[in-house]
Amino acid sequence: MNALTNFLSNKTNLTILQCVLYFVLGYIIHEHFTGTQFFIMFITILVINLIVHIKAVSTGMMMREMMEEERHHMIEFIKELDKESKKEKKD
Repeated sequence: MNALTNFLSNKTNLTILQCVLYFVLGYIIHEHFTGTQFFIMFITILVINLIVHIKAVSTGMMMREMMEEERHHMIEFIKELDKESKKEKKD
C-alpha cells in the first residue's frame, strides 16, 4: 500500500498515468466510432476532466482560505484567553 501511495503522490507519475489512460481511451473510442464521433467524444471527455480539475482546484483554494481564517480566529481566541488569564492573576 505504501508503494501505491508513493506512486500516486508523485505529480509526474500521475501525469504519465493520465496520458497513458487518455491514449488507451482514445484507442478504444477510435475502434468503435467514426472519426467525427471519436473527435466529439474525446473533446467531451477532455472538457469534463477540465471542469473536474477546475472544481477541485477551487475547492482546495476555498478549503485553504477556510483553514487560514479558522487559524486566525484561533489565534485571536488564544490571545483573548491569555489576556483574561493575566487579568485574573492580577486580581
